[in-house]
Amino acid sequence: MPGVNNTCCGWLAGLLNDEPDSFTALVLRGQRSPAQLVDRFGVTDPGVRLLLIDYVTEISTTSDYGSLDNTSWVLVNLFWRVIQDHHPGQATIALTQEQAAGWKERVKTLPDGTPRRNAYSVLRAVPSFYLDIAAWAHEDPARWAPWAMPCPISVRDVRGYQAQRRRTTEHMQDRTRTLAPHLPRLAVAARSRHRESLELLPGAKAAAVDETFTVAGRTYRRLPLFKGASATTIRLSSPIRKGESTRSPSRVNGSGCGRRSRCSGTPGSASRRCSSSLT
Repeated sequence: MPGVNNTCCGWLAGLLNDEPDSFTALVLRGQRSPAQLVDRFGVTDPGVRLLLIDYVTEISTTSDYGSLDNTSWVLVNLFWRVIQDHHPGQATIALTQEQAAGWKERVKTLPDGTPRRNAYSVLRAVPSFYLDIAAWAHEDPARWAPWAMPCPISVRDVRGYQAQRRRTTEHMQDRTRTLAPHLPRLAVAARSRHRESLELLPGAKAAAVDETFTVAGRTYRRLPLFKGASATTIRLSSPIRKGESTRSPSRVNGSGCGRRSRCSGTPGSASRRCSSSLT
């Protein structure tokens, strides 16, 4: 049916009953363990898998979770999974010159063929992995020495890192200079959104599910919550136009995505969410 949100249809059909109500709930599922950080990328060789899990576990004691998540993403997804995809059965991190050269070329581009902006950051993460293992091999030879291998990344490979950092800094500063003049407009829009939320919330709380109410000349309908939604969440339709059916499924959006405000929703979206806990 044209205009009907696919996510909403999935919930109405009972296909997504066990899924989170919103995108935020989907991504905020708590911190993963080192094994989960590695296993999300499907490492096939059991020995290399255990090595990567042990490595992530070892550095977790000195890294915050964000850094740990990023390191595991680079090492497992952008480094080792690429190696195993192009060299099935690879059971050692000792790479040949051909394997290393092939990976270094692939990491320079994204899957769609566009240049990877952080290619040097990815290249720099791999030497840290190899050098850490070599250093730990002196402290615990039984565990780490079998995996102490020459690093496939040379100093020449990362020589352009500083130049890339300067370009990135210049780009960020230029972006700040471009956006700064628009800050007053953003503040005005935020205040307007806040006032709108304060006006909507009392009417939304007083309305029963499927009941319509009018605020500032606009009519809304309170919608039922999806399974797993917070008890303090109130879900509304977009403003109902004249002659439009208040029960039209095309007006329902089950994505749960929106701006973070007291009543969140994007212009033209088919749903609006109000948190009664913010009163």
